[in-house]
Amino acid sequence: MGHSIALAAAWAGLPVTLHGLDRSETENAQSAILDKLKMLSRAGLFNPDTIELIRKRITITHSIDEIASVSSFIIEAIPENMDLKKNLFQYLDKICDTDVILATNTSGLSPTMIALDTLNPQRTVACHFWNPPHLVPLVEVIRGEKTNDQTVKRALDLLIFMNKKPILVKKEVPGFVGNRLQFALFREAQYILEQGLLRKRISMQQ
Repeated sequence: MGHSIALAAAWAGLPVTLHGLDRSETENAQSAILDKLKMLSRAGLFNPDTIELIRKRITITHSIDEIASVSSFIIEAIPENMDLKKNLFQYLDKICDTDVILATNTSGLSPTMIALDTLNPQRTVACHFWNPPHLVPLVEVIRGEKTNDQTVKRALDLLIFMNKKPILVKKEVPGFVGNRLQFALFREAQYILEQGLLRKRISMQQ
């Protein structure tokens, strides 16, 4: 998810610093970005000359401190583990200037809990990108209990600049909005199958 979010930002014209834990991770990210750019070019979304222009907007680093020193808006895309996210946000909150926005790309974890151990919880917000982020326009923006209006506005403004279609979720609820709708549809589909309302698909072999 992280490299695709970086691609979406760079495609919109923004300079991006992409952080990876080690050289292998960043090399994989760069390779995936190049593959996606070539696919987009083949689809006619831009000419091949634009590929290198977009790539040059993305800087690679293995230092979180460097991220803090050059960024005004940070989006994390680490695994969906509350302890990992809380520890990362606590550290970022200590090393970043207070006007830097800290956004979590979580699909359901509470931004309130993620920011619980920070000194500046008002600058933490959830920005849930849908996969793949460089293609899907929907992004859910979820405010925590202490997220302030300025943080929400900056998140929405950035996403709109990135050609996304953000929706503001005003209350924290498990699964936010998109996943709740998705699982409601899944439950109904499962019920339809259980009630025998659909015939099994018959495979025809010649």
